[in-house]
Amino acid sequence: MGKLFKLALALFLIGVGVFAIFTAISDEPIWGSINEEEYTYSEFVYDADEFTGFNFDFSNRNFIVRVSEDDQIKVTYYETERENITVTDTGDVLRIKDDIEWVFQLFSGWNSILTDDEIFDVELYLPTSMVYDIDFDSSNGQLTINNMDNIDTLNFSTSNGRVDLIDCSITTINIYTSNGKIVLEDCDSTSLDLDTSNGTIELTRVDVTGAIIMDTSNGRLLLTDVSALSIVGDSSNQRIVAQNIDCDDVRLDTSNGDITLSIYGDKEDFEVYMDTSNGDMVYDGIEVSQERFNTGESKKIHLDTSNGDVEVIFIEE
Repeated sequence: MGKLFKLALALFLIGVGVFAIFTAISDEPIWGSINEEEYTYSEFVYDADEFTGFNFDFSNRNFIVRVSEDDQIKVTYYETERENITVTDTGDVLRIKDDIEWVFQLFSGWNSILTDDEIFDVELYLPTSMVYDIDFDSSNGQLTINNMDNIDTLNFSTSNGRVDLIDCSITTINIYTSNGKIVLEDCDSTSLDLDTSNGTIELTRVDVTGAIIMDTSNGRLLLTDVSALSIVGDSSNQRIVAQNIDCDDVRLDTSNGDITLSIYGDKEDFEVYMDTSNGDMVYDGIEVSQERFNTGESKKIHLDTSNGDVEVIFIEE
């Protein structure tokens, strides 16, 4: 216990020292700058057809995409004197990049994560008369898009942040977050590529004409009422639950967790492979020991876990 106390005390003193150094090289006290820094409001307005795409790169901001009410493009955000925000509005793509002092970025990032203050929001209002591409990057921030049906390609990357796409029609969706939940609800697309290192991926009433690819290192995969040409889902350490699935090619893998799949179709039409090192296997209500069924059929189901139960249920169409 004495050694642990000494170690904790040493780490605390090191932290105090680092904080003092950062405060000394900063123009103002760091925590004061986070809580008391004055933010100024910025707004840019453009015609609907002035741009076809948007490339935003902010360090500690949340992105919100909304429908424009006046058929004009509008971008709003707050900025501080410690930021150098560059707006490039020439060409087909509106580019906005935020360069921020690294000391301020290190500490202010926690505020954007722990608070929901609007000063950390970057809002983009899009007219419904045009189709746009979106490419957003944030080191600590979330993405929220509601009721949009005129986005062609969506690329979003963040180190720490949740993603919510609700009631959207987006042709191509590529999302990466190292620590955050990804939620899609009432959406349709031609392809989904979703990746999170530590977070749940949840799809509800999602229709994809192409492939769905999902990968999470430490998070659940939860699918309900999902249709796609093919589905690939991989979780290293969590369970996978896929209910009411309409798909001819499903592959679900997890290292530690149960896998449950209910899928529309006749079981005789699916080649099924199930495998678990430690757990039960249930094939359409019957516990089984064999791993393969209907070899050679064109429709495929592959369910694999190292430690957990595996179950597939077929639903009459």
